Amino acid sequence: GAPSNLSIECISDHLDLALLNELWKSSGLMAAIRSIDEGRTKQLPLEYVVRTLAIQRCSNPGSKLQAVQWNKRTSLPEIIGYDINKFNYTRINRTLKFLADHDRELQERIASNAYRSTGKFSAIFMDVTDTHFEGSGCAAAEMTKIKSGNSKIAIGILLTCSENGTPLRWRVLPGREKDHIAMNEMIGKIKSEDWTTQTPIIFDRAMGK
Repeated sequence: GAPSNLSIECISDHLDLALLNELWKSSGLMAAIRSIDEGRTKQLPLEYVVRTLAIQRCSNPGSKLQAVQWNKRTSLPEIIGYDINKFNYTRINRTLKFLADHDRELQERIASNAYRSTGKFSAIFMDVTDTHFEGSGCAAAEMTKIKSGNSKIAIGILLTCSENGTPLRWRVLPGREKDHIAMNEMIGKIKSEDWTTQTPIIFDRAMGK
């Protein structure tokens, strides 16, 4: 049931957040993130911060600062079970740095956990998208023509996932890196993994190059 302090008009939002929370718990991401944390984040578990950010992106996407303000107006801390005051801008930045520092380990654990859980994948999907910045952007950002046709300061994002959408490998690309080159390099890195054996990999027409 919904928390007693919610008004009638908030019930729908509460149910949306509760559903997203259940989807997160069933995704396999929770166990992988908890396994790299190993109790090192004492004040608020790393996985709680990541879960909150992921649900915010699905429900009401915005900046990290907006995530803090949004979280205070929702029932999500009660749904997950943590003190709302422990979710703040500083903790978000520490969490994202921790994830960046343990990126390779996280990718390996998510993929191996998914493979052990479901067995052989029926297919693996790989694609590249882009996102742009209003400003200087990160170190990998470059001025380039993005998929919408406009020239922007942008990066590419390569994602490899299973047939049910579980992320298996990802990489942030420099803005000018060609999709087919990045995907061929990723194939070289994953072709010896157990979870790619005898499994078709599906691409879009960019690989026609």
